[in-house]
Amino acid sequence: MTKHIRTVRTTKLKVAWMLALATSTIVAGVAQSRTLSEQPNLNTLDAQVRADIHRIRQIGWRQDRSAISELVQILEAGFKDQSDHPISRYRPRPALPWSASYLTHLQTATIVALGRIGDPRALPTLEKIAALGPIDAKDLDESRLIAAAKRSPTYWFLAPLARVTVARIKAEQAVSRADTLEKWQAQVQHFVSALGVSLPELSQQVAEEKTHRYPHDSPPTLTRTAVRALAEMAAEAYREGCRESFDWLSRAGIAWDADIGARLTVELAKRTPEQRLSWLMEQMRSKTVLTAAESYLSQAIADLGELAVPALEKWLQELWAARATEVRNSDETYTRTDNMVEEACWILSATGSDAALAVLRAQYEQCRSADEEGLEALLKRVLRETPWVFVSDW
Repeated sequence: MTKHIRTVRTTKLKVAWMLALATSTIVAGVAQSRTLSEQPNLNTLDAQVRADIHRIRQIGWRQDRSAISELVQILEAGFKDQSDHPISRYRPRPALPWSASYLTHLQTATIVALGRIGDPRALPTLEKIAALGPIDAKDLDESRLIAAAKRSPTYWFLAPLARVTVARIKAEQAVSRADTLEKWQAQVQHFVSALGVSLPELSQQVAEEKTHRYPHDSPPTLTRTAVRALAEMAAEAYREGCRESFDWLSRAGIAWDADIGARLTVELAKRTPEQRLSWLMEQMRSKTVLTAAESYLSQAIADLGELAVPALEKWLQELWAARATEVRNSDETYTRTDNMVEEACWILSATGSDAALAVLRAQYEQCRSADEEGLEALLKRVLRETPWVFVSDW
């Protein structure tokens, strides 16, 4: 996804909630007087964490350097023993799209945001995280995996993400404006050197990554994370005037389709916001089944903010019309149309816009008057857990 201006509401990150990790309480809306071992309100916890991930992603897209200290504090909190805290013990349902604790997803989003901001003040903390885990979990045998997990249960498998973020920040510091092919090539060289690989070696790793089945059901590997970072860096170079940024890396062997996040970034970089929306909605409408990879597609639509709301409302109207005339088998209680209605509602929520909330409230009232109990319950949850977020690692 490219860095572009959004019209969504911006809310100050509630650092106090994150700093509560260092104390023995759960704050605001969860249960102010509970100890860590007591059962939290999971609905409230889920909504709070997703809302904070949503805000952190917006901070990253805005490249808000004033938030650096707040983001670093979120990461530093993980170095304290929080193993019995609900944010460490419980996992979002559904997953985002891979399954991990709330804390892991929160810190994943924070590392991604720091990479997009590119401020070197975050390097000491990021380098500390990068040193805590393996380059890739698949590179270790079972005994070493267990040892790594015990050494740093919060961070050990986020090390690849931190390593790539460190490399990106250093590369963009070395070449701050890659507006020519020569500067872009130099920036890429700084990036791969900081990772400890050559560009041909990385290209080979990308080719191997393409052979993996269901890659998005697991935390991003070093290779996938590197491809995503290169795609965003190439998009920035393209905007600065280096029109060869994507093609040069493609010729060097970087396969953008090895990762859905990288592919979406490349596809959207050369389009206007209106063209992005049209292309993304075309992709979504063509889906018959929603997999983990589609979480990134839904997030890309939501990241367009209020611009996406009219198109999503129109799609919902079309889905309702199709649902009214579709013929269901006697044993069929949930159809593709139902699934897409649900997805459209969550995407509206994820835009974070007031206009989307108005549409969702209208949908809720429509379901109540039509005696659609299943969809009414869904929309009640959507409204309760707004703003939604689909991914933490992109």
